Formats: sequence, C-alpha cells, structure tokens
Amino acid sequence: MWGLLPDSMQFRVIGHEPYLHVEPDDGGKNPPPWWLLGLLARVVPSLRRKLRASALAVGAGYLETVPAKWASDHRPRLRREIEQHAAVDLLALDDTALFLHLEDLKAFYSRCLQLHFTLFIPHTVGLYELAVTCEELLGWDLQKTIGLLQGLSNASTASTDELAAIARRAGQRIATRELLEARRPDILRRLDDIDPPVAKELRQYLQFWGCVPLVRRRAVRPWRINRISWPT
Repeated sequence: MWGLLPDSMQFRVIGHEPYLHVEPDDGGKNPPPWWLLGLLARVVPSLRRKLRASALAVGAGYLETVPAKWASDHRPRLRREIEQHAAVDLLALDDTALFLHLEDLKAFYSRCLQLHFTLFIPHTVGLYELAVTCEELLGWDLQKTIGLLQGLSNASTASTDELAAIARRAGQRIATRELLEARRPDILRRLDDIDPPVAKELRQYLQFWGCVPLVRRRAVRPWRINRISWPT
C-alpha cells in the first residue's frame, strides 16, 4: 500500500523480549551508499514498483485520509468489538466454543496489527515533516523536536491518569486506603462492602485497561529492539 523499501519484518521473542529485524529488498548483505541506492531505485524492477506504489499513495491522499478514517470509523468500531470479546464468559464455554472464540480473537488481533502498521506510516511521515520544519526554521536538532512531543499522547497516558484519579479519591477515605494498601486478593469484593463507588470505578478501569498494567509490569526493563540492519 505504501511502497516501503523493506520486503518484510521478522519478529523473534528471546528471553521474553521482542526483537525486530527488517528484511531489505532483494536480500542485499550490506546497505549501498545513498547515491547508489537512488540509482538502484530507478533501475531495479521491484524498487521501481515500490516507488510507483508510494507515489500513488501520496497522490491519493492516504497520508490524510487513513488517520481520519481511524478516528471516525476504526477506533469506535474496535472499541465495540473489544467490549464484546471481554463480555464473553469463558467458564461457560465448552471446548468447541472456546476454540472458536480463540480463533475469533486471533483474527481480531491480525486485523488490529495490520491496521497498526497502516497507521504507522502517516504518523512517521508527520514526525519527519515536523523535525525538518523545526530544523529549518528554528535550528533544532532531532532530540529537541522529540522533546516537544513528550507527554502529549492521550492514548499513552490515559490509563495512568485514570488510575491516579481513582487513587486520589480512594486515598481520601481511611478504610478504603487501608484496604488497598493491604493488597488482599479479595479486594474488589471487600470494596463492594466498604466503598461501592470506588469499587465500581475500579471494575470499570480493569474492564477497559486491565491488560495494560500487566504489560507494563513485564516491561520493567526497556524493550530491546535491535537496530534496523541488513543481513550479515
């Protein structure tokens, strides 16, 4: 769709850490110099096809329409689908129904992954244009430009902000705070008895953001992603 130069990306998980390797076009062992790459892009048939696809994507306005469609269509639809999947009572499913449910989740994940990488390109192009503009007009380096964006992603900070708000309200109630600090396994059931409003908020949080804290606990160390390189 975008005419990217790499042919594919290979993922491996080693020691619970994800690694990414980008496979170059035509399997070259070493990256050519920039001036030769420009020449090859006009001579090698596969690269010429990719350049045409890229030109068509830009000409068709995909850099603008793809993010707009995410906001108006994909995002609300995916949220509805997530709620539907989360509402399934797994304990009520027999083996066949559970297998079919897992197949549905696998297909859902595949669609989300494809959409993620489709949206990744307009995002990257936007960052590139911002970096170039800041360099030309303000003399900023890349690090200073990226610093301009820190803390501006609502999607990245929303789960932490919501949990902090619940914690502030819970901290104002002595009995609730003591229960939370005790970290009992039956915390939600006990909250129902002593503080129903906080119990309701916490359930709603776990329903929507429940998987996020688990992921972050696993990611105590920064994820190590190897540099984009050509095969050696």
